[in-house]
Amino acid sequence: MTPFTYYRDVYIWGGTKSNALLLPKLLESTTMLDVHNISLGMENAMQLTTRWGEAYFCWGEGKTVKTLRPKRVESLVGVHVDLISSGEHQMCALTLSGELYTWGNNKYYYGSEDSNSWLPRRLSGSLNGVYITSVACGAWHTAIVSNSGELFTYGDGTFGVLGHGDVRNYPNPKQVESIKGLRVKAVACGPWHTAAIIENKLFTWGDSDKGKLGHSCNDKRKVVLVPTYVKQLFGHDFVQVSCGNTITVVLTSKGRVYTMGSGLKPGDNSIVEVHGRLTEEFVVGISSGSYHIAVLTSKGNVYTWGKGENGQLGLGDTKDRMSPSFVDALRGKKVEKITCGSSSTAVVCSDMSLAGDGNLACRGCGGAFGFTRKKRRCYNCGRLFCGACSSKRSACASSLAPKENRAFRVCNGCFDYLQSSVSCSSSVVFSKLAAYKELPRWGQVLCPRNFTEIFEGSISIRAPLLGHDHLSSTAAASNVDKIVLLEEIVKLKARVDSLEKLCRTREEKIIENRKETEKAWSVAEEETAKSKEAKELIQALTLEFRSLCNRNLRSDIGRTNPVKMGSESSELEWVEEHQPGIYISFTALPDGKTCLKRVRFSRKNFNDREAKRWWEENQQTVCRNYRVDVYSASDT
Repeated sequence: MTPFTYYRDVYIWGGTKSNALLLPKLLESTTMLDVHNISLGMENAMQLTTRWGEAYFCWGEGKTVKTLRPKRVESLVGVHVDLISSGEHQMCALTLSGELYTWGNNKYYYGSEDSNSWLPRRLSGSLNGVYITSVACGAWHTAIVSNSGELFTYGDGTFGVLGHGDVRNYPNPKQVESIKGLRVKAVACGPWHTAAIIENKLFTWGDSDKGKLGHSCNDKRKVVLVPTYVKQLFGHDFVQVSCGNTITVVLTSKGRVYTMGSGLKPGDNSIVEVHGRLTEEFVVGISSGSYHIAVLTSKGNVYTWGKGENGQLGLGDTKDRMSPSFVDALRGKKVEKITCGSSSTAVVCSDMSLAGDGNLACRGCGGAFGFTRKKRRCYNCGRLFCGACSSKRSACASSLAPKENRAFRVCNGCFDYLQSSVSCSSSVVFSKLAAYKELPRWGQVLCPRNFTEIFEGSISIRAPLLGHDHLSSTAAASNVDKIVLLEEIVKLKARVDSLEKLCRTREEKIIENRKETEKAWSVAEEETAKSKEAKELIQALTLEFRSLCNRNLRSDIGRTNPVKMGSESSELEWVEEHQPGIYISFTALPDGKTCLKRVRFSRKNFNDREAKRWWEENQQTVCRNYRVDVYSASDT
């Protein structure tokens, strides 16, 4: 196993009125889980994922589950879960390979009244071959973003919250056609409205009540059926968005926070830039509950504001705050992530006690360290304990153990945890192996395609572990390591299959785009040829038009009487440029005939010999084109 430099602590506050936490409380039961992501749902329930892709749920009083310690989602064993998104009636688990598993109680998702799905099932259909990067759950609908920037939505379509241009319900994911071709970077779902960051700009749609969509006051629409750009925020680039019941919160690339809606201050429907204590801070993360907001700054500080009737602001009371207030209970904590539930808030912090010997008391009994009570570090959780609280040694694979197959000192809590983990993991793995041929699925989660061939070859390795109770703890740890490695192989192969499928889909798209490009090029070439022909035709018509004008001019001159100057008649003379550097002078005689008077050559283009040769070669052509009847004595 790869050793960790530190674990992460989870703090939570808020909840229900009957069981509210007014200040952040450390969840001791997550100490050894190495939490990666957390999500808060209804009724103070929390879902979390670990660094190893394990999914847990805990601390809730839901309709069917009540647990005070993390409980692993057994139906997702073997699936590397990256994050979990929680809605009011549905939860979604996004895997590292870009697949999405859903479960919950919502008739709008599955198209029937009896549609409870308490076991995860993988979404397919229009999402086959699509690599999903993020997901957001609302009360009755879900939004999904792919790595190519496509947006899919499904669920209850009331108020046009799905963005498909109507209010129909869609039980299966459907791509939002109105923004096809634009790249979606983030999406958030409120109960009856949706917001997305598209090409770094904010788009909102759904129910526009309380001004939570941020559109102009002149826009009298109560319902917006398709994603619509928020024009009032023109000129800003956004990186994050979050939705509450009647509020929408966005974060710019410059670390500034904007809110819209009247969830915090009744009657205020305008778009407001949040100032106060955030003026001198650079915000890196935002999250909103039903009626409260929490932000995380680059310094690791947490600020909250909004309604605090359930203690969700973490300020030690239930008062409302209309401006950001610093959560002093988290001072000195290195907060990495923040998330809000409907009336609760949670953060993930780095355990700074592992980086140095700053602790002055044992984490077990609380006794102060001194001459008679020495510091001992646990090789699993990394915290400091006294000798009495860390007297046991474990040969199981401890997280911080420098060598394998050797027993190291661990605290009493970690010792019990490691021993139970070994026994539970062995029983679970072998029970699934024994029942594999009869049960081709784990709950409703499909088994990996290569599960059979890999694990059938490994049964001979694992069987002795069950058959001999006298094996040493070192050998047991070695076999457990083999089990873990084989499980990792299954995960990697499943990810390879997913990536191959994604690669094939992208190759098909590339081929399709190439055909469209070739078609566009052929059309462009045809249009270019037509344009060239049109230009040549225009040029020919222009020359013909000029020739006709000259002829008409000559005929008009011939019909008019010449102006007499004394005893001699005057002659009309004009010059035409036959080609660059060649100028031909004509005169109109009194009898209407055209006389070629002279031909002049530019010395820049012709010398005497070239001019004489040109005239000899082109004399007949010039006379024919200009209908010359008489030559003057000075024609050259």
